[in-house]
Amino acid sequence: MNIVFRKNPQLHDITASQVANKEYVDSSISQDHAYKFMASITGSPAYWEQQKKKVLGMVRQFGIFTLFITLTAAETHWRELLVILKKTVDKEDITEETAGEMSFEEKARLIRTDPITCAQYFDHRFKRFLRLGKMLKMDHLADTGLFTTFTE
Repeated sequence: MNIVFRKNPQLHDITASQVANKEYVDSSISQDHAYKFMASITGSPAYWEQQKKKVLGMVRQFGIFTLFITLTAAETHWRELLVILKKTVDKEDITEETAGEMSFEEKARLIRTDPITCAQYFDHRFKRFLRLGKMLKMDHLADTGLFTTFTE
């Protein structure tokens, strides 16, 4: 992660010892005299640090979570999605069995070519997961006061 200091005539020359001082850097960031480069890039260490702070802030405000689940898309393992992508991208009908036999490179090509369909399919699977929780009578967990989802 890189820290970028803003050019500001009110700030005097910054020394190497100040930059090496964590408190000085944190103070500069909180006062908007500096910012973390790459914090907006999903998956970068700065991004995950930012997400961790959001979660810790929620814990501070609402208390410890009753249930916390992190879900990750598994596009290369979802045969139904690969069938949809093959039809959408290559205009070709295939079976789920054929989709399972595709090479990783072919699956990756389809996924990279149509990320919108992949995101919509993940959303569809996530909503099915929530419905399953209601069918299993787990909806009482939502009565704990806060139910939130965050999708990227």
